[in-house]
Amino acid sequence: MANGKIYDFIIAGSGIAGNVCAFLLARKNKSCLILEKQSFRTEKICGGGFSYKALALLEKIGIDINRLKDLEHKDIFGHVKFFPESISEKHYRDGKVSMGIQRRLSDEFLLLQAIREGAEIFYGVPVNTIKAEGQIFLVNSRYATKNFIVATGARGLSKKVPQGQSFGFSALIRGYSLLESDKFYFWYYDMSCDKYCWLFPVGQELWNMGIWQRIPDSEMSQNFSLWLKKIENKYFPKGFEYVTKIRGSYLGNIDQRDDGIFSNGLGDFAGYNNILNGGGIIGAIESAIEFAQRF
Repeated sequence: MANGKIYDFIIAGSGIAGNVCAFLLARKNKSCLILEKQSFRTEKICGGGFSYKALALLEKIGIDINRLKDLEHKDIFGHVKFFPESISEKHYRDGKVSMGIQRRLSDEFLLLQAIREGAEIFYGVPVNTIKAEGQIFLVNSRYATKNFIVATGARGLSKKVPQGQSFGFSALIRGYSLLESDKFYFWYYDMSCDKYCWLFPVGQELWNMGIWQRIPDSEMSQNFSLWLKKIENKYFPKGFEYVTKIRGSYLGNIDQRDDGIFSNGLGDFAGYNNILNGGGIIGAIESAIEFAQRF
């Protein structure tokens, strides 16, 4: 047992859900330890599309989003949706502003808010074993806690992805674009909205782009490649360069909690991804708030 300490909560995963949950619990004077399997923070799938509703939630729980806006980002004032035979455009009203930001920046910002409230984090520590000893859980035979929380994303701890889980490819690109850099852009394959490509700004000539499908299929990668060529030819007259390579990840539209040790789950793991559009950031925040309210 590390330092002989028994934590009130150990959270596996330092993404949005895990960090916000640690922030809220630590504010209630609960001892929290976050275990993050990565040794350093990297960019994540789908990037940081924070809707104005998500930002309002962060403000409501006491996080100063003006400090978040001090980081490199782009203010977003609307979105454009391209369908096969129509275009839908929306401009936000009443001074509402969304945000495009790199996930590595937003996640680290939220982690710092949790640390300021007293939470701890260990990087490079994957959760390999969990053993119940009475009312205490022993994690990796080293860290003891009264409560264990899974906030690792849709893959969970076992890496067994349930059939029907949604999937996405994403990357960061840099380049001058003819598109307005204050909007979210979505290209839908049909009116069902079960599959689409996206592009939105997250910095100066820096864009997050990708594809999401509620149910992945064998044509997904090919469709993404064809879309990329069209986007580059039409909107990036000088081309673009990859800042991060294209990579894929499962995203949560299936609740993987059960009535056992993993019943304490957040974000994608708990199925809080929006099944209509693949968006998971607001769900990650909501799941953290709902969980912390229980204590």
